[in-house]
Amino acid sequence: MPGVPAIEVTAPGATAAGAVQVTHGRFRADLRIPASGQHTVTVRGTIEATGTEGEPVTVTDTATATVRVELDATDPAPPATPPAAVFESPADRAVVLTQHGTAKVPVRGRTTAGAGRTVTVVQLGTGEETIPVKPAEDGTWAAEVVLSGAGERMLSAVAVDDRGVASQPARRTVSLSDQLPFRRLLSRLLLVETLTMSVMPSACAPGRVVRTMSLAPGEKTQISVKSYTRTETERKEAASIVDSNATECVGQFTQALQEQQSSTAAHAEAQNYKINGSAEASWGWGRASISGEYSGSANSTRQETTANVLNAVRVHSDKASANRTVTVNTESRAQQQSGTEESVTREIANINASCALTVVFRQLNQAYLTVVHLTNVRVAFYTEDLMLDAQGRPQYLPEPDPVTKQRVLDIRRTYREVSLPELDGLLLEAVGEDYRERVRRAILHALSGIPDHQDRLQRAYEAVVPTAEDGTPVPAGRYLRFPRDLRTTVVDPMSGRSVEVPGIVLAHSHVTNQTDSLVASMLLDPGNGLDPYSRNLQAMAIEEQRIGIAERQAALDRQALARRIVAEKDEAAAAVFARVFPATPPAPGPAGQPVPAPVSQPVP
Repeated sequence: MPGVPAIEVTAPGATAAGAVQVTHGRFRADLRIPASGQHTVTVRGTIEATGTEGEPVTVTDTATATVRVELDATDPAPPATPPAAVFESPADRAVVLTQHGTAKVPVRGRTTAGAGRTVTVVQLGTGEETIPVKPAEDGTWAAEVVLSGAGERMLSAVAVDDRGVASQPARRTVSLSDQLPFRRLLSRLLLVETLTMSVMPSACAPGRVVRTMSLAPGEKTQISVKSYTRTETERKEAASIVDSNATECVGQFTQALQEQQSSTAAHAEAQNYKINGSAEASWGWGRASISGEYSGSANSTRQETTANVLNAVRVHSDKASANRTVTVNTESRAQQQSGTEESVTREIANINASCALTVVFRQLNQAYLTVVHLTNVRVAFYTEDLMLDAQGRPQYLPEPDPVTKQRVLDIRRTYREVSLPELDGLLLEAVGEDYRERVRRAILHALSGIPDHQDRLQRAYEAVVPTAEDGTPVPAGRYLRFPRDLRTTVVDPMSGRSVEVPGIVLAHSHVTNQTDSLVASMLLDPGNGLDPYSRNLQAMAIEEQRIGIAERQAALDRQALARRIVAEKDEAAAAVFARVFPATPPAPGPAGQPVPAPVSQPVP
């Protein structure tokens, strides 16, 4: 709001007959011109303003007009010049702050009188009363008036000289308000959608080959396995959002997600909504031009946001997975490790006598199903207001910009976010009555016809009519809310498993991470490293073992037969058994002495 300009009116040979009066963009000045003829009147206006960079600027403009004056020679005595009264403060259309509806406003001004005259009183009117004010000898006057009630008030001042001649009234408009004056720069209604990312393990399979080693027949060796979680630094670098809740992991994922923002200007503007902790980080931004049954532009923005989330998950997981290295080292003997590092030492051996054994170690890969689903919708109202002073000039912050050292405008941002049941209350505060219903329909259109992951249209709100204790519907209590029991089933195309998540599934994808687990497979070399003689020796050794096994098996069978004969008390079978399997004679003892026969024991 501009200030009041200073007006100066001059003409060659003329003298001012009173002060210039400025009211509502108009001015009045009286000049005393002593001679007839053509006279050029010059008007010069000066105002203090603010430049585009916030710097003070003085603006001056000049205009001229030509008038013809004819003096009446028959009446040499000029008419009496009336007095004049002007306001010096407050400024026209000034705003006075009041917390209780009543404010004391100091008023100052000055008066001028004609030749040989003096102003005796100034009649100061407030619209409710008239206050007589006696001016000082220099023509200045001051008073304090009490104004009550919010809104505009008109002040008037009339100067009366010692002969009772009154001036034209000077007027000033003053507004009473309970808040600082401001100029609204931006106001927006926002749809705040909560997108939930659910991650579930899917299939797993062996991945890259970590190491291979071959063992000769009969060779043994020890191996040590080092995983990516061995040290703290490696653990942070290898953390992934899909299988870790570490703070560093969440921060890295947030940064990767912000890098997916397609519009830099939109992302910078979205950061302004983080006010008082009410608004979280914005992952997507767009403007919805709403018409028809659903908002195509709102859907495109939602799809772009979903793609940003999935791309960020993929980029973040690939980066973390690349840092997940597992090494297998061959050791000839066991080694002791110091510190807090963890490792696993194993011993493997090739028990084959003629073929080499190859051991292949592969790192196990785990696939994850990533589902992005809409789980809630809220509505927010965001404003940016430029604060003004009582004269309508922009206000500045106390401290300048630390980098540019320039003054910073006092722009205050407000953010209010409500749930769908509170939508009508927010619209009552933020939108004018003529547009309120239209805006409400536009918001509902934006929440209708949301395509899910199968391109089926879904609705993100439902109208609820509550009931009284006796079950009677109460239409006056009707409200909107996000569907309470809305759930969507997703079939994992990789594992075939069905997963149910709340809300509307917008998209799903797979990411694959390397794990710290190893899968070992053994490959036997088909080649034989023995000559015919060695092979025959092995064959004879195997035959001897086979014969020994057969003899032991025959002895076991003979004992089993004896037990069965005894159990059945079959004397004939016992006689046949004694003839077939006679008792073994005792072996001769030392020096030809017979060894006593062992005492026979009953067969159990």
